[in-house]
Amino acid sequence: MREPTPYRPLSYLEWNAARRGSSLAIWDDGREITFEELLAHVRRMQLQLAARGVREGDVVGVQMANIWQYVALELAIPDLGAVMLPMPMGLGEHEMRWVQEKTRPALVIRDLLLDSGDSTISPRPADPDPARIVEIALTSGTTGMPKLASLSARLKQVTFESFTSRLGITEHDRVLPMTPLTQGIGGMCLYCLRTGASLVMLHEPHWTPEHCVGTAMRSRATVMVGVPTNVIRMLNHPLPAATSLRAVAVAGAPLPPEIAERWETPTGIPISSFYGSMDAGQLAVASPSDPQAARWTTVGRPHDRAEWKIDQGL
Repeated sequence: MREPTPYRPLSYLEWNAARRGSSLAIWDDGREITFEELLAHVRRMQLQLAARGVREGDVVGVQMANIWQYVALELAIPDLGAVMLPMPMGLGEHEMRWVQEKTRPALVIRDLLLDSGDSTISPRPADPDPARIVEIALTSGTTGMPKLASLSARLKQVTFESFTSRLGITEHDRVLPMTPLTQGIGGMCLYCLRTGASLVMLHEPHWTPEHCVGTAMRSRATVMVGVPTNVIRMLNHPLPAATSLRAVAVAGAPLPPEIAERWETPTGIPISSFYGSMDAGQLAVASPSDPQAARWTTVGRPHDRAEWKIDQGL
């Protein structure tokens, strides 16, 4: 069995499909997709993309909710040598026009792709290159228009290794992103698939605590990842006494210690924070096994491969 190739995310799916193909890869609104099935979907999408004229170096925009097709496109597009452009569902008309003027995508996908025709020859995968730009990410645009960050294969590989190891993600986990996969925090969860973990899709474009808790229970999710606001809103929707959840991780804003205490005391589920940026990737995260004081008041230890500089006189 061939080991995964660093800087080529699809090789991790091929590896998982070869060693445990019938295991769950994605849970989406009750539909269960195995690793073998997901790999077949990705290869079919690559044929469809090639039939639509997508070539190496092209930018491809994708604007979808958290559904299994988005996950498949995240794998299919960079493997062709094209550049993934995640486009949040909430982009306004002016922002969308600005983004497309800046990135000039060859294709924007909002619905399912068309049929690939009679083509049966799979496009050649791009060579693994740590320096290659594989994604253009949109920052939050808190103080103005969104900014564009170019993410290299190296940056995403390092973030994958650090994020999943610090949270202890294994093939026994089912990870539920509570925020859009098209944005930083939710997109982090895609790395978990490489380890053999399953991903749980919320499916609905608008987040509600009722739907999130219900999805977590139905899918038997073990880890939930989101922002502090998700946790705050779920405090009024208690989890059932019996739950498969083992950890919650949040980012995007400081987690107030009192909120962490209100979550963890009744549920017994460790909550931790992580920190990073769209440009630099994830830099630090607290592990579920860290002491409460560390998890509730810090973002954990810097990752081993993260580079830090402390400025004086701040």
